[in-house]
Amino acid sequence: MSEFSISSAKLTGNPGASGWSQIHDFSPPEVEKLTSRGRLFAVIAVKGDEGEEEVETLNTGREILARLHEEYFGKTDVTVFNGLKRALEIVYKEFSGNLEGLEVGACVLLGDTVYSSACGGAEALVFRGGMVAPILKSTKDGVIAASGHPKTGDFLLLLTSPFAKSVSDVKLKETLKGATPERAVEEFAPLVHAKDDAGGAAAVVLQFGEKEEPVAVISPNTEGVEEETEGVVSEETAEELPEVSQPKPLTKRLSSFGAAFGRKLQERKLYIRKGEVDVEESRKKKTAFTVAALLLGILIVSIVFGIRQRAVNERVARYEPRLMEAQHQLEEARNLFSLNPERARELFSLSAQTVDSLIAEGVEDERLESLRTEIEKSRQEILGEFALETELFIDLSILADGLTADALIADSEYAYILDKTGRRIVEIALDTKRTEVIAGPTQIQDASGLASYAQRAFVLEDDGIIEVIDQRRTVIENDWEGDVLVHAYAGNMYVLDKGSSEILRHAGSDLAFGNGNNWLAPGITPDLSRVISWSIDGSIWILTSTGNIEKYTLGNSQPLDLSISPPLENPTKIYTNEELNYVYVLDPASKRVVVFDKDGEYKAQYTADEISGATGLVVTEEENKMIILVGERLLSIEIRHL
Repeated sequence: MSEFSISSAKLTGNPGASGWSQIHDFSPPEVEKLTSRGRLFAVIAVKGDEGEEEVETLNTGREILARLHEEYFGKTDVTVFNGLKRALEIVYKEFSGNLEGLEVGACVLLGDTVYSSACGGAEALVFRGGMVAPILKSTKDGVIAASGHPKTGDFLLLLTSPFAKSVSDVKLKETLKGATPERAVEEFAPLVHAKDDAGGAAAVVLQFGEKEEPVAVISPNTEGVEEETEGVVSEETAEELPEVSQPKPLTKRLSSFGAAFGRKLQERKLYIRKGEVDVEESRKKKTAFTVAALLLGILIVSIVFGIRQRAVNERVARYEPRLMEAQHQLEEARNLFSLNPERARELFSLSAQTVDSLIAEGVEDERLESLRTEIEKSRQEILGEFALETELFIDLSILADGLTADALIADSEYAYILDKTGRRIVEIALDTKRTEVIAGPTQIQDASGLASYAQRAFVLEDDGIIEVIDQRRTVIENDWEGDVLVHAYAGNMYVLDKGSSEILRHAGSDLAFGNGNNWLAPGITPDLSRVISWSIDGSIWILTSTGNIEKYTLGNSQPLDLSISPPLENPTKIYTNEELNYVYVLDPASKRVVVFDKDGEYKAQYTADEISGATGLVVTEEENKMIILVGERLLSIEIRHL
C-alpha cells in the first residue's frame, strides 16, 4: 500500500488509423498482494492498422494486460523492481513482433517508493518544484526501469511517445503548476485530440498528497480564579497543566514561559497601605506590558524563522530538480551497464557533471553528499576509471653512471632502453627485473631509434638500420625520403617513411632483410607526416601528433569509432602486440593511460600524477603490469580491467 494519498487522472487519444491506446489502473483486492506488490498503473499504445476492428483492439489490449498481470502479480519470487521489469520484458518480447510500434509503460506505488518501467518509446516524468525531470525515456532497443521516493505534491506522469509529441515540456510545466490531475487532463485533452496522428497518445497523471492520520486533541484544564479580597491577593496558585510527551515548538515554549511568569506575579502577596498609590492597578499594567512584550518577541521570532525557512525552501527548489535528475541518471546507468555500456557511461558522466556543478555552486545537502559517494563507488565499475599509486619497477640511475633513458620498447618478455648520450642499450627481463647492458659505444654511433625481436637489437642511424648485438652490422641501407620510424615484427622490419607517407616492409631471414615493399594496399595513400608513435600486432596502429588514432589491416584502413571521455588531450605513445588483448595509449597531459579493445571500444583508463612526466610505455598483461618511463625510472601500474 502507498504511504501517500493518490489522486489520478487519465487521457487517451482518439483511436484510428494512426493507432490506439489503453490505460490500466489496478489495486489487488487481496491485502497480502496489495501490501507486497502495490498498486499498478499501465499505458499501452500501438501504431494504427486500418483493417483492425475496435473489438480486436480491445481484445489485444486485454491480452497484453492479462500477460502483464500474470507475470507481475503471479510471480512473487523476485523483488518489485525486478518483477516489474521482467514482466515488461516478457510482454514486449511476446507482442512486439506482431504489433507495430508497441509501447508499454508501467509504474507501481508501494509504500514510499515508486517503481517504473518502460519500453518501445514510453516515458515516465516527474514534476517537482516547478521543474519537469525525466525518469525513463525508453526506445525500441529494450526495457528500462527505475525507482525513487516521491514527495508530497509531486506529479508523476506515465505517457506514450505520441502524447509526448502532442504536449511540449513547456506546456507540461505551465499546466501542472498549481493544478490537480483532473484539471491538467482537461488542459491536455484539446492538444491531443486536435492531432490526427495522436491515436496512440495516452497519459496517466498522478499526484502524491499527504497521508491522512488521526490527530490527538488535548483539552487544557481551566484554571480556577479566586475572588480578590480588599487589600490582599489570594496566595493560592493555579492548577498546573498536564505534561505533553512531545517536545514543544519554540513559540509554544515561549507562550508557556509567559503564562508561568504571569502566574508568579499573581501569587505574590501585596499589601495596600493608606496614603500609597494603587499597587493593584500598577501590577496589572506591568503584567500586561510583560505579556505584550513576550507576545511581540514570539511574533518576531516566528517571522524570522518563517523568512529563513522560506529562503531555505526557495534555495532547495532551485537545485532539487537537477539533483533528482542526477540521482535517476546514476540509477539508470547502473541498470543499463550490462546491456548498453556506452549509454550507461553517458548517463553516469551526466550525473557526475551535475553533482560537480552543484558542489561548485556551494549547495549543501545530505542527498548531494550521498550521491557523490555513490558516484565514486560506481566510477570503476561503469567508467572503468582507476586512480592508482605507481610502484618503482627499476631505478635505471643505479645501473650505470650517467645513464639516460631516451627510448623504451618491448619484445615479448624483454624491454629495451636506448641511452643516446651514453651510446648503449639496456635489456630488462620483465618477469625477474634482471638487467644487462647488451650494446655499447663500440656498436652504436648516433642512434635515433630502436627496434628488437627475438632478443636481437637494432638502432636507426643516418646510414640505415644497424644490428648491434655482439658486433655492428648494417642490415638495411638508408634510401628514405624523410624522417622514419622503425618497428620489428614477426621477423620482418617495418619502416614508416614520413616523407613519402609509405610503410615499407623488409622481409627478414636469419641474417639479412630484403628490399622494402610498400605494405599499404594499392590506392591507400594516408598522410603519415604527423605520425609520432606506432605499434604492430598483425595490424598496424598509428598515433598522430593531432591525437588521431588509425588502424590498418592487410594494408587497408579500418575505421574506428573511438569514444573516450574526456577526449585524448595530447597523447604521445600507443602500444600493443599480438599477445595483448587491448591497445594502450599514453596521455601525459591528462595524467592517464587509456585502454580500448581492438575493435576500438573503450575499456578503462588509469590515472596517476607520475604519468604527467612519462615518455615511454610498455605493457605485459601476463604480469598484470603497465610500465612507464619517467626520467631514469621505470614505474609500474597494476592492471585491473582484465
